[in-house]
Amino acid sequence: YKYYRVNFTNTWEPVGMMQLAEVQLYTCGPATTGSISANQSISGAISSTPNGEANLNSGSSALISPEIHDYQCQDPECMDMIDNVTPAHTAAQSFVTSSDVTLNAIKIDVANVINSGVYLLRIFQGDGVSGTELGNQVVSIFNSGTNTFVLSTTLALTAGQSYTFSLESYDGNAQFNWTNSNDSDYLNGSGYVDGNNNSSDFNFQLVYQNNVNWQNITLSGFTGGIQKWQKATDSSFTSPIDIASNSATLNSYLVGDLFQTTYFRAVIVGCSTVFSDNVTISVSSPIISWTGAISTAWSDSGNWSSGIVPSSDSDVTITAVANQPVLSADVAIHSLTLETGTTMTVPSGLNLTVSNYIHNSGTLTVANNANLIQVDAVSNTGDIIVHRDSAPIVRLDHTLWSSPVTGSETLYLFSPNTLATRFYTYTTASDTYTSILTTTTFTAGKGVAVRAPNNQTAITPTAWSGTFTGIPNNGAIPFTLDTTSSGYNLVGNPYPSTIDAAAFIAANPNIDGTLYFYAHSLSMDANGIFPSGTNYATWNGTGVASSTRIDGDVHLVPVAPSGTIQVGQGFFVKATASGTLNFTNAMRVANNANQTFRTAAVE
Repeated sequence: YKYYRVNFTNTWEPVGMMQLAEVQLYTCGPATTGSISANQSISGAISSTPNGEANLNSGSSALISPEIHDYQCQDPECMDMIDNVTPAHTAAQSFVTSSDVTLNAIKIDVANVINSGVYLLRIFQGDGVSGTELGNQVVSIFNSGTNTFVLSTTLALTAGQSYTFSLESYDGNAQFNWTNSNDSDYLNGSGYVDGNNNSSDFNFQLVYQNNVNWQNITLSGFTGGIQKWQKATDSSFTSPIDIASNSATLNSYLVGDLFQTTYFRAVIVGCSTVFSDNVTISVSSPIISWTGAISTAWSDSGNWSSGIVPSSDSDVTITAVANQPVLSADVAIHSLTLETGTTMTVPSGLNLTVSNYIHNSGTLTVANNANLIQVDAVSNTGDIIVHRDSAPIVRLDHTLWSSPVTGSETLYLFSPNTLATRFYTYTTASDTYTSILTTTTFTAGKGVAVRAPNNQTAITPTAWSGTFTGIPNNGAIPFTLDTTSSGYNLVGNPYPSTIDAAAFIAANPNIDGTLYFYAHSLSMDANGIFPSGTNYATWNGTGVASSTRIDGDVHLVPVAPSGTIQVGQGFFVKATASGTLNFTNAMRVANNANQTFRTAAVE
């Protein structure tokens, strides 16, 4: 594109009065891509949505102390303002900032402007138009309504500094309707105080941000014209979004909200259309808040501040709104924060994977056969609730439990209807169960035998629902092995998610490689003697063995271990050497099967 400016004189006007005509001629030339600015990386979700707007007619705000002036600029004082063209009128407003902000755009509300037309928007540092000019931009003003102008380059405003914005008529058609030609008129927010209800009203509103975490994107050395910019969430620009700007600098206001890695390019036109190289703004751990604006569906993008459903790199905050999130499929995110007054449940059969921390001030519940999986070995805060059903049991059966949380929950609070003398730990040195106090709390990685509640049916095996309350266990969980006697140690899955048995055995070479699950498929006779067979089911990676069952026994047909250790499951290992038994996040898997083994009666 080439632009030409032509001056001409109207013969019927007095000599010296000139008007400006602008003629645009198009010549076709090659379009080349030039050089584009470097890729950028930011951490956390970034919103370019303005933090606020400062209305200079409404007094103190984030931008304070407005000093408002209007005046009609007369020849010759306005000469040489722009290419020796005399603007018909000029108006200005000045202010002092109270904080550092980044100015993205300016809104100008106008009413009763004589004619729509072209104006020059100028920005000065200092109180008044005699200060240092920071930039200018040609804009089109309509004679009423709000006109929004995105700055071609963002402007950093410094706290305590005075700034002035002026609007000058740029062509002979554009005029304000002043009632006199001096500085006696002062704008008060409802119109000019001059006794004339038809006077022009106008007001600057500054659209600003407190923080911008990326730099402007710039294109240089290209030939042709920039038709527009585009952005997309993939480097192939499969579904590009157009950005209406033909400036060689793309400012953050036009970049838009960044909640995931986004790609940008310029569309350059000449005799042909070419695209600039891509600029990538990489977003790690974007912060996305739940709004519940549409429904309770986690999967509905309209319920999230970002307008997109969180992904595996998202830092998610659940806020206290009427609609609380409901999961209908597996979810993977980077971190999870629940604010006070919030609720969230991982339903049975689903998995919630949180790579990093969980900070819970609300109510987070993990249902039976659901998993809460974490990857990084970080600390969590706040109690959660984990439900876990036992295998079908009758009144005298015991279940080996292991808590997936750490807290103040005692054995009595876990199973208040179990007789006080029916809580046991296992003593390796004597190969016997030892009764423990009901005030005992669970230890991560250690198994505990708990008899069924005393009100449990003795006829029909029925699952009993256990509830664990505490901070979810995460990261490395060590357990000190006891090698005395036969070396059997009662341990347990310490996580609110299943763990892989093969990974557990591979990471612990100081055990014999077999996991022992007490299934209680045999019942004692009246003399307290078990029939021949075994109550243990075993798994060792190369084979499995089910426990024994006698026809007619009240217990259900036993099942073989599946190679997955379920949430809340206690089990035995046999130590072959002293040292530490290790549980790690690398063992955690998503398995939603309902397989929990139990122990025999120990009376």
